[in-house]
Amino acid sequence: MKLIGRLIGRLIGPVLLVLLPPMLASCQQQADAQAYAGDWEPGGEPADPATANARLEHNFPLADWSNADILYLDDQSAVAASRAICASNITHEPPPLDWPLLRDTQALVGCNSFNLYHGIGVPQDYEQARHCAMMERNAFGREWAISEIQSYSLLDGPGMLATIYANGAGVERNLGVAIHMACEAQDGSLAVDLRVNALARMQSEGWHGSDFSMCDHITSGSSAGTCTEGIARIADQARTTMLEQAAIDWSEAQVQTMRAAVAAFTSYAETASAMQCFGGTMATACQISASQRLQDGFAERLLAITVHRAASPLQIRDGDDGTAQAAIMTQAEWQSLLAERPPTHRPRYEAHRSDTIAARRLFEPVLIAYFALARPDLSAHQVRVLFRDI
Repeated sequence: MKLIGRLIGRLIGPVLLVLLPPMLASCQQQADAQAYAGDWEPGGEPADPATANARLEHNFPLADWSNADILYLDDQSAVAASRAICASNITHEPPPLDWPLLRDTQALVGCNSFNLYHGIGVPQDYEQARHCAMMERNAFGREWAISEIQSYSLLDGPGMLATIYANGAGVERNLGVAIHMACEAQDGSLAVDLRVNALARMQSEGWHGSDFSMCDHITSGSSAGTCTEGIARIADQARTTMLEQAAIDWSEAQVQTMRAAVAAFTSYAETASAMQCFGGTMATACQISASQRLQDGFAERLLAITVHRAASPLQIRDGDDGTAQAAIMTQAEWQSLLAERPPTHRPRYEAHRSDTIAARRLFEPVLIAYFALARPDLSAHQVRVLFRDI
């Protein structure tokens, strides 16, 4: 038995010498991350006043494109240039004074850097957007250190920091930092390659614009969904502002019924769009885009009839003969469409049709109640006809 033990020791010993140091380092990093997370979270009460006056730091690095595993790529040389760019900018962290004081992070617990950057639901504030993105980045770093899972971060964390430093939004423009942040943002390999090379060109050309977006280079359905959702948030804010400004002199009852009608239609639009690009990688982006088109059309129609008292509404969908199509197909139209679908998919389409009809039945009475106040000269039937094609 002793001989067997010595033989095993001789065989395993060299392997442990190679594997043990990185394993211990990884364990230590995870322990540090867990201890850090448990010791003080932004928004908790710092135990030491001196800590509260210190600045937030980036303690746990994220995965970087320069050292990412790309064995899955057939031609790894195709991305060598962008990986080299990331490697040369990997030490380009945001300047120390750009980081928030720990005590100031308490007011940002649960923040959303994208919303702060664009002023969605909150006042637009580039400084708070930057501080929030730094907190998000730290949270991603702790997640990576513990689980080696990193969330997509095109619109928050490192993605938002790349946007802020590329555009010089509330900070001195720093494309080196923007590149490093873009190298940390998880995305498809082609998208990261295109984005990093684009930022490097902007840096060499002395770019001074303000419209760089992490969504400028999208090559996958997943990222398209993320970016479309962000664009929709901006559009929702603009649409709400337009409607509220139009309603500034309306009675409180009319404003409330308008809001109820918009909410009911939004639910209907989302339901009606739920089968767009069914089964495809672009499904999320397609569904959001379709819902947004319906909501834009509804808001325009609502104001055209209410404010401008339009005799005939704008048409959103036209038939071959130029007449407005009904939003809900006739039974004959539906059966014709269903016959074109694979048999295995038909139950999903039938369930979706039922859900859409139910959502429509919930929406129309709310719309009619609104027009009873806004346009009492219109009958319920006339209101249905005016909105039948949406």
